[in-house]
Amino acid sequence: MPLTAILLGIALAATHMTALRGDAPVGPTELASVAAASLSCLRNLPMMLRRQHAVGTSGAAAEAARDLFRTWVALLLCVTLSLGVNLQFYEATGASPLSAYAPYAFNVFVLFALFLEASAGSTRSVLEGYCFASFVICLGYLAGPDLSAEGNRFQGLTTNPNQAALFYLSVLMIGVSLLVSGSGLSNLKKAALVASALVALVLGFATDSDAFKISIVVLVGGVGIASAIRLNKINTDIVVMSILFGIAAALLLYAYDADFVEDAIEQATFSLTYGEQDTVRVLLWQNGLLAWYEAPIFGNGPGAWSGISGPFNATEAHNAFIDWLSIAGIIGMIPIIWLFSRIFKYPLSGNVVSYATLIALIAFAFFHFTFRQPFYWIPLFAALAIARPRKLLGPSQRPTSDEKLTSPAAAARG
Repeated sequence: MPLTAILLGIALAATHMTALRGDAPVGPTELASVAAASLSCLRNLPMMLRRQHAVGTSGAAAEAARDLFRTWVALLLCVTLSLGVNLQFYEATGASPLSAYAPYAFNVFVLFALFLEASAGSTRSVLEGYCFASFVICLGYLAGPDLSAEGNRFQGLTTNPNQAALFYLSVLMIGVSLLVSGSGLSNLKKAALVASALVALVLGFATDSDAFKISIVVLVGGVGIASAIRLNKINTDIVVMSILFGIAAALLLYAYDADFVEDAIEQATFSLTYGEQDTVRVLLWQNGLLAWYEAPIFGNGPGAWSGISGPFNATEAHNAFIDWLSIAGIIGMIPIIWLFSRIFKYPLSGNVVSYATLIALIAFAFFHFTFRQPFYWIPLFAALAIARPRKLLGPSQRPTSDEKLTSPAAAARG
């Protein structure tokens, strides 16, 4: 197993520990990830330049990593454009654009390293390294569950409980994706994956995160819905296009008459809000949309533009799509829409459980700004690689360990 791939997985598993960085924009876990990604690039880049790919790099793992890398290159360009358009605003307010810009450049670098590892056939090593490190971290949290707690909500070494919940969800989703892939795991590895998934589930509920609870419900319900779609052979292209057209229509309506949309959202959500989390979240969503409406095309640049009392109060909207609209505008949403159209491009001939994990991860994004977190894209990559049907190999080719993740036998077991 390539050591660089394992180190990359271990380093990425620790990037959720945002409490370790303090007030600094970059902490030791990010630096460790950069070091591991650099080693990965040094090992794999010469092979890529010589065009010496591993057998079967046209498979789903390399294709999924390539899609994510392309998406993030486009997203970084959108953020750079938005930053340039709003540079005078940063100069006037004295805000530091580089500290807000750094996480997006970091994501591109990490996903490039992941693409290289997938092209070299080392995807499973990255994922197993991630799961191993996560299991150790989760066991450490179980040994001291009062560590860095916010009231009765557990948050581990993160700066807020939702951040911790996203990490536990990523551990759970990667474990589920590997278990249902039928990738020739040993009994010991299967037992470790089951244990890490169960511990992550317990700690996830301990965060008392609405987003985590909803994602678990979506995961369970998504398995049933995806199975029904596959059995009844519903045209998924029509479903996806209908959703995309609905989103586009909503954005156009908001751009034309923002007051009408805001009043409708407020009335529709008032009866559904209960407890502090939901009431505050609706306010953040509304004010995040107001911030986006100030710069609908290019956005306001990297930063946090929502707030409880109004927009531009240095608070995230706790909704990845609204946060991203306020940062990069409609231009920045184009790569996201392209990626999600790629995710659901194929018919449900792959693993239905992995399709459900994809839906659950997208559902979590509606309640937390997940796009800037590298440990959000790792389980998305794992589920995407397994959910897609494997491309056929030539008669003289043998599948790599990555391709076993998406073999027909593995899909049948899903």
